[in-house]
Amino acid sequence: MKTKFQCRLASALSALSTAAGAKKLAAALFMALSLPALAALEVAGVKFEDKLKVGAGDTVINGAGVRGVLFIKAYAMALYLPQKAAAATEAISMKGPKRVRIVLLRDTSGETFADALPSGIRKNHSEQEVAP
Repeated sequence: MKTKFQCRLASALSALSTAAGAKKLAAALFMALSLPALAALEVAGVKFEDKLKVGAGDTVINGAGVRGVLFIKAYAMALYLPQKAAAATEAISMKGPKRVRIVLLRDTSGETFADALPSGIRKNHSEQEVAP
């Protein structure tokens, strides 16, 4: 049985789950996380390892960043891909495991985060970019 948080997060992400929406979200995440990564990165006090095992595959960090709300750091995130990518289209079309690791930096419930995620994406993208 899913928790309330899992249901809300699934609902929030399902709005972005169309092929076009997923590509746009992945492109946005790629651009946001495209900092060069030569080794483990530390962002807002969160250490992101340079490599992660995802399922049976290995991934490397492609970049990391922090999202703030007003002047408060809300969360840090990192993008992991099978190999480094220099462009969003390359990251999106890449075969193999991918992972976005998000670490909350505030005392926020998962439910609140799941509710705020789609709103934050819409605030930072045009209607065309988030349209299904």
